[in-house]
Amino acid sequence: MAPNASARPATSANGKGRGFTLIEVMIVLAIVAILASIAYPSYVGFVTKSKRATGKTQMVNIAQMQERYYIDNRTYGTLSNLGFAADTIGVADNGKIVAAGAGIYNITITPAPTATSYVVQATATKGQTADTGCTVLTLDATGAQNPPDCWQ
Repeated sequence: MAPNASARPATSANGKGRGFTLIEVMIVLAIVAILASIAYPSYVGFVTKSKRATGKTQMVNIAQMQERYYIDNRTYGTLSNLGFAADTIGVADNGKIVAAGAGIYNITITPAPTATSYVVQATATKGQTADTGCTVLTLDATGAQNPPDCWQ
């Protein structure tokens, strides 16, 4: 049988096998682990901020509904008055309204709305409770957003 010119020999010219040594593989794995340990906390932070933005969006929507309700009734209303099934609602991480406790935020109007004021309050639930300093967000009739750092 004639030797195949394209066939590779099992060993290189110096007699060692081709491939990666265990040390080379371990170095690559260490580099990947270091990069992952740097990137993962940043990723988690972006996910948390994204979920917070979802909750804030629903709060602003409720504030707009309050203003429309006020025009018609000369007073602010409860969530039930605004057309929600209950006076405490949940917000899922995709932005949909769900039952209280089933989403990433529970939203209420606290204290009871009056003819001159209301406060929409979102309280973090489930995985969003790790959002340090931003577990309770509020938006009132004057547009005041608290805590201010969480609304930036």
